[in-house]
Amino acid sequence: LLPLNESRRRYFSYVTMFSHDQIKYVDIVYVNILFVYTIGLLCLAGTELMLVVFAHWTCGMFDITSYRLRKTIADLSSSRQIDPNFRDFRHVVDCHRNTLQLVPSSIMSIRWYISKLIPLYFSCTSYQRLLWNSFAG
Repeated sequence: LLPLNESRRRYFSYVTMFSHDQIKYVDIVYVNILFVYTIGLLCLAGTELMLVVFAHWTCGMFDITSYRLRKTIADLSSSRQIDPNFRDFRHVVDCHRNTLQLVPSSIMSIRWYISKLIPLYFSCTSYQRLLWNSFAG
């Protein structure tokens, strides 16, 4: 026994208990499975959408940089004023370098995402199988 003046940990557990009358609990099992699948799919879709938006933004940055680089090189070859064109050229190279610095961070974020997704997938499927087995038999 613990004295009442000490703080105690509170445990929250949600366990689905089924009796021998399985027909009575069919709706609860299906709602449970639907809930797990819905949450998993929403997490998956949100993260995938974030990665697609980031990849689209990076590709857009590369397109802008290549356009500016082509324009600067065309102006550099046709113009007699070299100093302003070299400033533009340095700016384009800096934009390209900044975009290239984001590529390793995006690769690391994809690795982190996949390393978290695989255990989540296995835990969700094992939870679903546990529910199905407790329902079936």
